[in-house]
Amino acid sequence: MNKWLNHAVNVIFGEDPCCIVCKSDVVSPAYGLCEACFNEFPFAERPLIQKCYSVARYEPPVKQLIYDYKYNDQRYLGKYMAQMMAAVVQHYQLEFDYVLTVPSSEKRKINRGFDHTLYIAEVLSDNLDIDCGAHFLQRIRETERLKGLTKAERLVELDKVFEVSSGEVLRGNRLLLIDDILTTGATLSACTAVLAEHQPQSIHWLTFAMVI
Repeated sequence: MNKWLNHAVNVIFGEDPCCIVCKSDVVSPAYGLCEACFNEFPFAERPLIQKCYSVARYEPPVKQLIYDYKYNDQRYLGKYMAQMMAAVVQHYQLEFDYVLTVPSSEKRKINRGFDHTLYIAEVLSDNLDIDCGAHFLQRIRETERLKGLTKAERLVELDKVFEVSSGEVLRGNRLLLIDDILTTGATLSACTAVLAEHQPQSIHWLTFAMVI
């Protein structure tokens, strides 16, 4: 996994003066990581299931990076997360017409001050040179927090939460649906079910981290 990330083509390396994990000074770290942290990073070694890809396992230091990005106003981390996600797509030689995101809760966007998945989608679409179709999938009602619920309980909570706008645009196209973390897969499944009604050619999942 380290090898393909190190040699991925067309992904812009970071230019920040320190490693995003250990904070040591380093010139142009790859994906924001110094060589030592890059070599120790818990990269996912293979897709979890068919058409489901993740950059890394949800364990330290990935947990802290995601938390800092979403809650500690370190939005620059999203750039590196998106670059690593782009490298996964390139490694598996996948091609897509649109990048879509799991729509964030309005309440949580207000609390965080930004839409964390939309920013990643925009950087990812730039890196892959494909259209960002985040606006095609919308959240039409709020949900309770899903943490601690089983997959079945999550699916019940997520019933009729999402809808598609401009569904005709999606017909016959290859869709990449992204989120930051894959836990049970319930949220991505709920979004996929709604998207599938509009007959896209394919739907793949891509997250920065996965819980295994």
